Amino acid sequence: MEQDKPDNTPSSDSIYQAPQSAVLIDHRAHEEQGPLPAAGRWRRLFNYLIDYVAQIGLVMAVFFVLSMLEAEGLMQSLLGVPDFLLGLASLLVYYLVLESLFGRTLGKLVTGTLVTDAQGQRVGPGKVLARTLCRLIPFEAFSIFTRGRICWHDQIPGTRVVELSVLRRWQAGEVIEDDSLDDALPESV
Repeated sequence: MEQDKPDNTPSSDSIYQAPQSAVLIDHRAHEEQGPLPAAGRWRRLFNYLIDYVAQIGLVMAVFFVLSMLEAEGLMQSLLGVPDFLLGLASLLVYYLVLESLFGRTLGKLVTGTLVTDAQGQRVGPGKVLARTLCRLIPFEAFSIFTRGRICWHDQIPGTRVVELSVLRRWQAGEVIEDDSLDDALPESV
């Protein structure tokens, strides 16, 4: 058992002191090595294009399965749904399921990228839902041209899309210099 010190000050390993976490130590190390660089604009564009085609494929697959099951009534009901709601449903299902479970979509798998938080950790379903809903902001797609190449659907929930190879090197403690040209509009004076 631990003995009290004569001046009644708690020892450094007191049960009343907040425990030290290895995660905090890791965050401090990452702060010293700089931020985790976001994936480049071309990779993000390819992610978008591949994911867009995959979402269309998802909707087509649903209708194909319904036609094979001869569920004409359900198919007619779905055809009566406004396009916006059908698109929103496919957007939510596609991104929420894939990014929550795997941290990546088909587009991110092809381009070698994944979704993380600013510390390179996996994001949960809440942040994935926030990212997905932020995609509905008008003109959000053009936010890729802001400084740092971080879209609004990443800025708002605190996520980023990073290259897997860069993430592994960054997590190992390597200082990663972001050498890509930042061709965003200049900062206002």
